[in-house]
Amino acid sequence: SLRQIHRDGAGGGIPFQGLTMSRRKLIWQIYPAYLAVTLVSVIAVTAYCSHAFRHVYYNKVRSELNRFAVVAAEEIHMVMRAEGEEKLDGVCKEISRTCHGEIRLTVVLPSGKVVGDSHDDPATMTNHSDRPEIIEALQQDSGSSVRPSPTLGERMMYVAVPMREQGTPIAVVRAAIAVTEIDHALRAIYMNILWV
Repeated sequence: SLRQIHRDGAGGGIPFQGLTMSRRKLIWQIYPAYLAVTLVSVIAVTAYCSHAFRHVYYNKVRSELNRFAVVAAEEIHMVMRAEGEEKLDGVCKEISRTCHGEIRLTVVLPSGKVVGDSHDDPATMTNHSDRPEIIEALQQDSGSSVRPSPTLGERMMYVAVPMREQGTPIAVVRAAIAVTEIDHALRAIYMNILWV
């Protein structure tokens, strides 16, 4: 009856309160594990997306360096044919100034001898015949690598393209940019995404 229910409800306040407390305890037992799983998932997804975006961005920079090297090679080839390899160092430095010196430009003969460099004196530079991007460029249409620079002492991204006459390589034009510059650009992009 309604009276019986009323009497049971009035006298049963404590059991209901105990049930509520049990639920709260259960929630606080489950919540830390749920939070940990969520955080791990978010970190894993973020790390994967960051790695994937970094890979895409590096490929984009590599493609831009390749285009820069191809355009520079056309001008360098004309100067080399008209005035000889002695003028190539000055051309490298002039072309590099158009991008505020951010891109290093180097001209290497098939023998490995450096005949032009935008950031250094080629006469003091070692033979480059063992550089992986130079070897690849002489064998194919282009070569690339990311490695420490023995000259500058920092990690660089290199892209090299061959200059050919009648199918035979006469020199390799190499463009390079510091990986720190790429990472700074990536960090700025990440910060912009976080603030959106």
